[in-house]
Amino acid sequence: MMKKKILFIITSQFGYHTDTFMYCKHIDKEKYDVHYVGFDFGLPKREIENVAIHYIPIHYNKLKRYWIYVKSINKLIRKENFNILFLVDCQASLLIRLCNMKRKSILDIRTGDIQIKNRKISFFNIKIWFLSYLFKNITIISNSLRESLHLPSEKCHLLPLGAEAFDLPPKTFKNLMLFYIGTLQNRKIYQTIEGLYLFLKVNTGILVHYNIVGYGDSSEVKKLLDSIKKYQLENIVTFHGRKNHYEVMNLFEKSNFGVVYVPITRGYNCQPTTKLYESVLAGMPVIATKTLENELSIGLADGVLIQDTPAAFAKGLEKLILNSYMYNSDILKLKFEMYSWENIVKQNLEPYLNQIC
Repeated sequence: MMKKKILFIITSQFGYHTDTFMYCKHIDKEKYDVHYVGFDFGLPKREIENVAIHYIPIHYNKLKRYWIYVKSINKLIRKENFNILFLVDCQASLLIRLCNMKRKSILDIRTGDIQIKNRKISFFNIKIWFLSYLFKNITIISNSLRESLHLPSEKCHLLPLGAEAFDLPPKTFKNLMLFYIGTLQNRKIYQTIEGLYLFLKVNTGILVHYNIVGYGDSSEVKKLLDSIKKYQLENIVTFHGRKNHYEVMNLFEKSNFGVVYVPITRGYNCQPTTKLYESVLAGMPVIATKTLENELSIGLADGVLIQDTPAAFAKGLEKLILNSYMYNSDILKLKFEMYSWENIVKQNLEPYLNQIC
């Protein structure tokens, strides 16, 4: 049987957009000839065996950058004659689709407008809605996002977020070994520092450490570091900067609670978060803000749900200690095993691709 040729199209450099990296890693290379195209941002290169990676150089002129991007991708499509184009929604998706209307294509929607807040109209969401009319096949991260974008259910296929399932020893929950990994941008992680300070003011005798791995612009990093210094938590909170997951496996191993802190806003409400699945598949209950998607996922034995304030974070930490007898790493991992990237690709994405082919 001839392999089907699939091209994953995104602006991110290969290995720096988790979802597509995991699709490429776990998809059956006996059935699919896998290609990936994205910008070369000058970050360290990552590779996967039997995945052809096509880099497009960055041009400082944004208009010219995307013109080169679209032109290069269309040339690649004509040369390789792909069976499926998998377009992760980006600024150039419209032009790429218009140039390849006769080819089987999937529009992959990983996010809506997370900055929408109380605005009635979002041009970002309107762009996705308009673009969706050009596709027969759409994958989307959650049903709540589909409803928010007013996309028809018959065109949409739920392709959720996930995480790698690492073989880690079971956790114990007598102490608080907190772990946050992910972007700092617009997440207000500095509020968790104040929350930890409020918790420590009234809770003594508990061993606490908080590891933060993440990245953001200089102002976000400064807010975080200033908070650590302001509340004199330098010996308790460690900011590691940007690392990939394989560089921080020791932190996954020694931590016992995951921090899933995003603002509770209209935009974030229907946006699942990778941090949730990374935590539970590592056997860690979570302290998570009470967004709609987190509320749908988290049960009493999976962690605690809180409001997005420092005081609520402090109370949530107290509740984690109070409920510690309920937590079991093995049960937690078993409950969420369907969200391992391998299972998502093998049991969800591949059958969907086979159906389209």
